[in-house]
Amino acid sequence: MTLLSLFLVVLACLPEPPPPRPPSHVYAFTSDDLRLWTAQETPVAEKLESLGLTVRPDGELWLTGLDMGGKHSPVRAKILGPALFGRRFDGERWVEESWRFSDSEAVAFIDPQMFEDSLWYVSRKGTHGDPAKDTQPNDIRSTPPAQTRLSGVGLVDPSPVRFRDALLLFVTDGHNQVSLFSGDPLQKVQTFNNVSVPFGFVHNDVLYLVAQRPINGRRQPVMASSSDGVQFTEFTPLLRPDQARTCTSPVIGPLNGGWILLCVDEGVEGVAAEGQPPR
Repeated sequence: MTLLSLFLVVLACLPEPPPPRPPSHVYAFTSDDLRLWTAQETPVAEKLESLGLTVRPDGELWLTGLDMGGKHSPVRAKILGPALFGRRFDGERWVEESWRFSDSEAVAFIDPQMFEDSLWYVSRKGTHGDPAKDTQPNDIRSTPPAQTRLSGVGLVDPSPVRFRDALLLFVTDGHNQVSLFSGDPLQKVQTFNNVSVPFGFVHNDVLYLVAQRPINGRRQPVMASSSDGVQFTEFTPLLRPDQARTCTSPVIGPLNGGWILLCVDEGVEGVAAEGQPPR
């Protein structure tokens, strides 16, 4: 048997590669009361993940995230600084937008979140696998001015929020736990189990914590609230089971007198090979 024939036989015996994962889409849901949500048919963005949302002083919404479609060039980033991609809502539609920021220590960054006049993000020392499972500590930084706000193993997904004039910081703390930090310097004051990827916001002097949780084998958004920043209600699901296959990295903001929930549908029906839905 020739080498070519042997190669063809071996090739024929190899298992078929898994089908490519469908591209992720950011979908929107609207609500009048933060309880009942209506799905919008047209996706807001494609291949945008690790969402952040901020309301600018003029009321404009900025949806930020990590571009997974190849727009981000490492060479270009070294020259111009890291690029942040997303969408800006101009009152009628979502417009593609990009922003740049300056931090010599964060050419590679994840989990961006605009807050007040700064950008918060995670600067990783590890580069592979789940950042919440890194054995090297992650730095949670903000700019301007460029500074480290918090450092620790497994700390990702920063969501700063101001509640009653105090700066609070929600983070994913390990693979499936959210921690709340407060004070100066920031100190851990509370943990929430079986949730991850937090997003905090305040409405009518009530602090809301949005996160994702495995529900029937899929990541789905849940929400808890607190009137004092200490005692929180139980987490309750935001969507019906038929409204999304997955709804990861959920963020909520005000829109046209009501509310908008944005999240990433990763295009998967159920659990991943490891027995858990994608993080």
